[in-house]
Amino acid sequence: MEAVGRDLQSGGLASGALILDVGTGAGYPALDLQARYPSLRVEALEAWEPAVARARDRGVAAFHGDLLTWSGGLYDAVVANVCLNVIDDRAAAARALARLLRPGGRLYATVTLRGTLRALDRAVERICSARNVLERMQAHRFTVVTLRAAFAGGAFADVAVDVGRFTLNYESGEAMATSAPIRMGYAHRYREIVGDSGWRRLIEVLDRERGIALDVPFALLTATRSP
Repeated sequence: MEAVGRDLQSGGLASGALILDVGTGAGYPALDLQARYPSLRVEALEAWEPAVARARDRGVAAFHGDLLTWSGGLYDAVVANVCLNVIDDRAAAARALARLLRPGGRLYATVTLRGTLRALDRAVERICSARNVLERMQAHRFTVVTLRAAFAGGAFADVAVDVGRFTLNYESGEAMATSAPIRMGYAHRYREIVGDSGWRRLIEVLDRERGIALDVPFALLTATRSP
């Protein structure tokens, strides 16, 4: 949001620009963009059809489609909030984002980085022998180097990566498991490792330990679509 605001203020993004929010879910951050910057025209793309309906109910101009195959565009800017983390073919994702942008259009993409939820990994290791699987999962996550590499080449210019960090604090295992970030973004991967019974046991252990703090390193990539 702040990066979009800075570009609006500096003239890097024009008032009235048409923006696409990729992977909007039930309408965020499209709704935030509309609320903060009323001059922008905001549309959204989401692959999960029930979420598209919810976004539309909230007033978002949402389309049902997958980033890699959707043929919409062209946009003055594209916002991609952590959706790149769930796409295995990163080069294809970068090409798809470039295809949606007009020359000179701006890209704002956030990703979580290697090291995300390390405390949850350690908790899982205590109830099952899964270190190798967990390490492979961590190794597949973005680093600043692999993020830059995915957008290197002729499609984008002025590529910049800013790194930050935040912590998700949960007072119980149940609070963690039912929170939107974990339930929608991570729980299915951990269930694949420990199974449903193991996941339930993990929640019970964290309940007894009165919760968990989960560190989330992330990066914001900004770039300009080359002519």
